[in-house]
Amino acid sequence: MLSKHGAILAFAIVAELASAQIRLRPFLDLPGETSDAAISPDGKTLVFNWWTTDYSKWAMYTRPMAGGEPRLFAKPESGLATGPIWSPDGKWIAYLVGGSPRTAGVFIKPSSGGKEQWVGTACYTVVAWSADSRALIAGDNGNADSMDCRVVGVPIDKREPPWELAHRGLWPAISPDGSTLAFKNNGEIHLRPVTPEGKPAGPDTVLLREQLGIYTLTWLSGSRELIYTTLKDGATIHRVEARAGAVPRDAGHNDGEFLAFAFTRAAPALAEVYQYDNSLWRIDLQAANPHFEKQRGLAWNVHNLVLSPDGQSLLYTEYTRGQTVFYASKIDGSAPRRLFAIPYERISRPAWSPDVKQIAFTGEPYVAQMSPSHLLIAPTNGPARRLHPKRDDVYGDVEWSSDGRALFIGETTVEVLPPAPPPLGRRENEFVYRVARPFRLMRRPAAGGSEEQVADGVLHYAVTRDAVFFVRQDAKRPTLEGLNLYGLDLATNAVSKITHLETPLDTLFAAPDGRYVYAEKHEPRRRQIMAVEGLR
Repeated sequence: MLSKHGAILAFAIVAELASAQIRLRPFLDLPGETSDAAISPDGKTLVFNWWTTDYSKWAMYTRPMAGGEPRLFAKPESGLATGPIWSPDGKWIAYLVGGSPRTAGVFIKPSSGGKEQWVGTACYTVVAWSADSRALIAGDNGNADSMDCRVVGVPIDKREPPWELAHRGLWPAISPDGSTLAFKNNGEIHLRPVTPEGKPAGPDTVLLREQLGIYTLTWLSGSRELIYTTLKDGATIHRVEARAGAVPRDAGHNDGEFLAFAFTRAAPALAEVYQYDNSLWRIDLQAANPHFEKQRGLAWNVHNLVLSPDGQSLLYTEYTRGQTVFYASKIDGSAPRRLFAIPYERISRPAWSPDVKQIAFTGEPYVAQMSPSHLLIAPTNGPARRLHPKRDDVYGDVEWSSDGRALFIGETTVEVLPPAPPPLGRRENEFVYRVARPFRLMRRPAAGGSEEQVADGVLHYAVTRDAVFFVRQDAKRPTLEGLNLYGLDLATNAVSKITHLETPLDTLFAAPDGRYVYAEKHEPRRRQIMAVEGLR
């Protein structure tokens, strides 16, 4: 699920979720990224993927759970080995090797080492073992490069024929006692009784349906409970009993995205987690040597930080459970308050009205298939409404006119209230700014007129009453040495370099008085195997 940069402020906000915060600690002290954790049935050995900084060493490794050096286990000649899973008897490890984006080869290899064996092809998700360790349960698309998959049992003895367990489904998981197959079918979790050989022993039933889709379906060790995350909120773990009428509950959440889990009774619970190193930075333009300094961390799903026109409040959004929640707080992050929620994602940077009573923004509804973008407006206590209910193509950052009667989106002006004297728009010396392709900062008079170019190579900008600040790439071939922050004095049109940027920044915004310029910094997300504590 790429959002792009994906980011909640690490403020002490009153979370909408009732679940407890899960504690995570790094389990493997290795450079690069680690993923695809699977623990042996006796809890003594871990198999995992290690994505080092050296591409030639990307491979699957084993290591004692108690510690020690990783040992190479599998490194296919083409593709990557992923999704390892131990057989219940501990003698085999099955894994997938990428073939196409939707189809993978299924291989097994003795856990002690030795020659790998090809079993067949499967949909590129995960596989499971039957209780007798003689068959694999997998999604099968007939090697058609499709995610339209059925669930089948595949004997590791290729002389035996496969069998069907479900006409449609993915993400198979066999219960710890080997008696029940769980799998997902779109947004549903299905259960089917199976024999120790992995063959059908009863009808397929629906356990539950999640509107936000289902991901990372796993059985808790030694129990009749399943845990899963949703496609739209991978930070929260859901837990449900495998019985008719069971109601899922939140089992905890974390500042990150869960991608996979590994459980045994004899070892700590492990999770593969996407971690984020996002932060808020500030530069004091009145300092003797102005430079950006880190203010605080930002959690993984915060976006759209904007200062209010009076400089007293900070607006931000948090995407969770299929909706975007708008919050406001003091600039230091204290005193947060929930404004309203809306079932939209990919919100563009919102804009306060001049009187700080309304918020305008564009956004895409998460249930949409064609990714429309709507123009919306809301009072600070909600609810939001669409300004153009019949338009699905409104894109870009939004600005207000100084009288609060109109919105500017790129080259378009949209009336919020009927025109009234003085003429619609800002004062004659005020402009509307936008970044046009390729990276050109443009402006036009707010009262109407032709557009002119202010600067090229511009990545981000922020506007105050007296100045425009922008980040520009000065190198013809982009380099870190070419990143600089500039200021444009609106009274003189003079452009001056403020400071060199040591690292790239995102989403520039400024205090109304022009003293402080802020920026968000979103580092690339990093996968890491973590030990999980506090899972309820």
